[in-house]
Amino acid sequence: MYLLISLAVIYLIFRIVRNNQTYKRDLKEYIPYFKKRIDLAHAEAEKILIEQRVDRGMGYVHKLHGLQKSILKEKYKINWKTPAEMNKHIIFD
Repeated sequence: MYLLISLAVIYLIFRIVRNNQTYKRDLKEYIPYFKKRIDLAHAEAEKILIEQRVDRGMGYVHKLHGLQKSILKEKYKINWKTPAEMNKHIIFD
């Protein structure tokens, strides 16, 4: 079972790298000042979604990142790009 999952992951990585399409992150995530606030907003967004009993199925990550982006914008005045915005070539659930 683990071997099949590992092979699937290796295959996906190979396809992404071969097509010169790497996973990108907003550069703010590498700056400690912003990273701390991004992590805080992530935790706050998860807490809100848990309180709202949002299903963790398909589309959850879009709700999470959307809420995280809103928290960063309103509370910390940070313009952050979600992983989906940074990686148009990847389909997130």
